[in-house]
Amino acid sequence: MAFGNLRLLNECIAVKKINMENHYSRVLDAHPEKAEEMLRNLMHDVRPLFSLIRSSTQVEQARNSPYHRWNKLPHVTFSHFSTLGVARWVDDFIINHFITKWCKTGTTLGLSTFFACKHLFQQVTCINAKSGALTLEDQSQVLRWCRKAVQNLCHHPSWDAVFIPIHEGSCHWYSAWIDFSRKRIEIYDSLREVCTTNRPKPLLLRKNTSLMLVLMWLTEVLSHMRGVPVRLSNNPGTDWTFDSHSEVYFQPNAYDCGVHILWHLRHIIEFRQIRNKQEHHCEDRFSFRDNMAGKRLRLAQDILRDCEL
Repeated sequence: MAFGNLRLLNECIAVKKINMENHYSRVLDAHPEKAEEMLRNLMHDVRPLFSLIRSSTQVEQARNSPYHRWNKLPHVTFSHFSTLGVARWVDDFIINHFITKWCKTGTTLGLSTFFACKHLFQQVTCINAKSGALTLEDQSQVLRWCRKAVQNLCHHPSWDAVFIPIHEGSCHWYSAWIDFSRKRIEIYDSLREVCTTNRPKPLLLRKNTSLMLVLMWLTEVLSHMRGVPVRLSNNPGTDWTFDSHSEVYFQPNAYDCGVHILWHLRHIIEFRQIRNKQEHHCEDRFSFRDNMAGKRLRLAQDILRDCEL
């Protein structure tokens, strides 16, 4: 009976926590100017936690240096952290931090921002997807990378999906999603123009067609790693579906793409899809908004909580 009561109490606390998170997100989204003010104040006042800082002078110098690191998050400097500020472009280190953190449990294998430029595109700029025959060496390198990712993220062998962030031209973020469970490959891009101009085009003329072909190859490679082979090339009868320009919530600016792909990952982990339309119920803490300052603030506060653990 005692353990039953403790379990019931834990469930009540979990529900209360979710309700509070939804309420907090709803308030931030309803007052974006206030959220921006809070975010600016946070960026100005935050004090990194350092093991060798003792004097107030050293603290002030550390706060003003973009290269000092938090002890418990050595891969994130204050310079990286500050890219979560108002109207800033979020950098690779922040994207990778949350992919690693959120994908540690569950069945989604989150790859780092450096995977796509190395294995899916011809150059590190991630503009032209690889074309032609992909070699056995390409396959071997992908398998080495993904086996390491599985090991680092402590995944159970039954992982059944892959999330791939893509950094296009060092100025825009979008992502790809391979779902082995639902037999689907999708590409998510929060720029309205990319979606609306490409969806009406014939398949071969769409922007992401070459990338989709590479993703199909990657799916075949990873299917062997999972022990459940999939054949997509030269297989018109496959029951897999593909969307090279999946419809998502569009950003009204040029700088929120990084926050959008992180929220795409949140939706994937929580709902196994992107919920962006009114007919899909979406709790406030997962919702998209034209002004994502509230989401940026929550991400920044999340990092600060990680530093305190």
